[in-house]
This record gives sequence, C-alpha cells and structure tokens, in this order.
Amino acid sequence: SKFFPFAFLVFDLLSLNIGVVLANLIRFSQPFYFNDRYITLHLFLNISWIVIFYVTKLHESNRESKILDVINKVLLALVINLSLTLALRVGMKAYFYSREHLFYTFLFFSFLITSWRIAFYYFIRYYRTKGYNIRNVAVVGLGPTAKNIVKYIDNTPELGYVFHGYFDNNTDQENVLGNVEDLEKYCQ
Repeated sequence: SKFFPFAFLVFDLLSLNIGVVLANLIRFSQPFYFNDRYITLHLFLNISWIVIFYVTKLHESNRESKILDVINKVLLALVINLSLTLALRVGMKAYFYSREHLFYTFLFFSFLITSWRIAFYYFIRYYRTKGYNIRNVAVVGLGPTAKNIVKYIDNTPELGYVFHGYFDNNTDQENVLGNVEDLEKYCQ
C-alpha cells in the first residue's frame, strides 16, 4: 500500500498525457504537436493535475471506500482541473487554444482515468481475497460489538482484514489470545 500514492500519480499522469496525444491526433493529425502555446498548455495540465491530485487526496487509498466514493473523488478532481483550464483560457484571453482539442483531451482523460481507477478498485479487492495486501486484526474485548466486528471482517474478505483473535481479561473464552495487557507484546 505504501507504493499506491506513487502508482496512482503515475497512472493518472499517463492517462492525462495519453488524452493529450489522442486529442493532438484528432485535432492536428499528429501525436506530438510542438507549438509553444500547446507545450505551455500541456505543462499547465500536468502541473495543475499534480496539485489537484494532492489537494483532493486522490493519493489516499481507503480499504472501506465504495466504488462510488472512488468515482466521485476522480470526477471532482476532473471538474476542478477543467475549471482551472477554462479559467486559464478566459483569464489570459488564450482563445487560440482549440476548443475541440480541449474537449477531446478531457474526454479521453476522463475516460482513461475513471477506467483505470475502477479497474484498480476491483483488482485490489480481488487480490486481497487471495491473501495479499492484508492487514492483521486483533480485537480488544469480547462483547457483542467485538463479535460484530469479527463478523464484518469474515463477511468482507475483499477488504483484506485477517482476524487473529481477541484480547480480553476473561481468557477462558475461545479465540482469546491473552489479557488486554498482552496485546502490545503480541503485536510486536
């Protein structure tokens, strides 16, 4: 999981730049359009995405997130990026940027980033059901809430939690690994 933020940024920027290349192909009939104005636009899109990526916390990965949460977060970032790009175009009177080019850039970028994020979401959940990218869990206490937590863990293997046992001062129960004081030593 520690590599997820870097991977997310790389794949997001790859999606953005593929979107730009595809828009160049459609608008200018060449994948790399070397015009000073469009190089500036290209740099602006990349730099603004990096800032938006961190501001909207697209680098964070939460096991409990639902697919709609992931999509909403990506769409919010896309709207912010599009708004900034349009503000640049209007604010600097940069009407020389082709609307068609911008349209296709954001169309392809939106499709690619949403597609890869959805694919990753389902892949990582499947991967966790196979015993990878897991988090070990021990529950302190042995009441109804603790049992509900364990039931939740058992019913959602795609989250990657592996239950090891309880820690409770009543050590006569099943699955009790020790007293509450033993938890720290067990974790070490």
